Amino acid sequence: MRLSHYVVTRRLAPRPANDNRRPRAVPAWPWAVVIVAAPTLTAALILAQLI
Repeated sequence: MRLSHYVVTRRLAPRPANDNRRPRAVPAWPWAVVIVAAPTLTAALILAQLI
């Protein structure tokens, strides 16, 4: 039995502390927050103008 048989994803190589490059996989959650918040803010602005 080999452990590598069960390991599906490999770990990223360690990066030095002074490496300021962005990670390769950019997280999608900031875009999701913007997409969800935009209609809510638009509705709030429309209601504020009506009041």
